[in-house]
Order: sequence, then C-alpha cells, then structure tokens
Amino acid sequence: MKRGAFQSLLLAAGLIAVFCETAWAHFPISVEPKANDGLLPLDFSPVQVGLCPSFQLVHGKADTVVSVAALCLRQNSALASVALENSVANNYLAQAGFIAVSGFNYAFEVGFLSLAGRNIGISAGVFNVESNLGYRGGDPNPWLPGLQVGLANAGGGIQIGLLNYNPQGFLPWFPIINFPCGGEW
Repeated sequence: MKRGAFQSLLLAAGLIAVFCETAWAHFPISVEPKANDGLLPLDFSPVQVGLCPSFQLVHGKADTVVSVAALCLRQNSALASVALENSVANNYLAQAGFIAVSGFNYAFEVGFLSLAGRNIGISAGVFNVESNLGYRGGDPNPWLPGLQVGLANAGGGIQIGLLNYNPQGFLPWFPIINFPCGGEW
C-alpha cells in the first residue's frame, strides 16, 4: 500500500471514530443503547440493519440475532454483529468492528481497538482493554477469566501480547503473557 493511501485510510478511520463518538464515550466502558434510536419500537428483531445509531431499523434497546451497520451500531444484545464502530451491551457469539465495544463479552470480539467492560470470552485486536473491576456485583461468572490477544492488552484475565498490563498480575506490566495471581480474577 502506498504511503498516501495509508495516510488517507488512517485519516478516514479517525474521522469516522470521532463522528461515531466511539471509544471516548465509553470510559468507563459501558454501552447504553437508547430506546429512541431506530425506526421500529420492537423488543426483539432477528435482523438489525443501519447506518449509525440514529438510522437503525429497530431501536437500540432491542435484542437481535444479527446486526449489521455501515458506520456505527449501538445495540442491547446480539448473537453476531458487524459495524465499523460496534457497540453491543451483551455480545453472545461474535462481534467485529474497527472499534468493538461491549459491556459483557461472552464469546468472541475482534477489532483494531477492542473494549470490554467484562470479558469472559476472547478479545482479539491490536489494542484490547477490559475494565472488569466495575462489574463484580452483577457478574454471573466472577471467577472466569477472559483471554486478550493483541499487541497491547490492559485489564484483567489472561493476556498474550507484546505489552500486557494486569493490575492483579504477579508483575502488573509484563510482556508476552500475563495473568492474574491470587485474589479475584
């Protein structure tokens, strides 16, 4: 890829990220879908399609099987979802996006930037962040660690990457592999 094309791609991705109010709107990491986003006021839909949260077929509080959006998606739950910026409160099977955000990741999440409030599945991306410390009270699996695979990982669970930060690790900053030692995961 030529240098100019790569710079254009980075600029486009950055602009999309800013306009979709992605990662900066999710700290601490949580996904709050809105009932007024979308055209149809359904509680469940087998398919969700859209351009961004303001232009979705069903509103964000609905549970879906498959969700697809061109730019941004904000959804309560989905079995499978794909969008450039993908925000799903409960990811039950597979989630993909340039930026993938989930409140709870139960299965597989992949993105350049992968953010999870609580990960008990697999997060794969260049940068992975889990902020599991805030989810202890309502966590159905408080002892089950997730797996983060990427260049840089931060949060909890088992981490494989060039740079890993795990506050419960034997050494909080450790390269190649890091995991919690003692206490809660």
